[in-house]
Amino acid sequence: MENNGKGDYCNLFGKEKVKYPVKFGLKVFMDNNISEKENQEKIKQVLEKNNIPYSGWSSKVSSKNTYISLTVNVTIDNQKILEDLYKDLREIPEVKYAV
Repeated sequence: MENNGKGDYCNLFGKEKVKYPVKFGLKVFMDNNISEKENQEKIKQVLEKNNIPYSGWSSKVSSKNTYISLTVNVTIDNQKILEDLYKDLREIPEVKYAV
């Protein structure tokens, strides 16, 4: 699995073997220093780069307006795509973490 940036590895789906394709709500927590549309566009670029189907955006801003969480429904076809998705999301400076 992918490193969470702190040297620890996380297992997104517990100890169960994942049967692909898998659909889930990808939640990305980002700095809220640019518009929601710009943050969403950065995530879209990663999804499209990895040929990941997506739909159904929602968002929520933190109480102090510092962060925004963007949630989008995705379909992941295999483990490599999942790993590439999280690797590419880590390259976006505004991304704090993704689940």
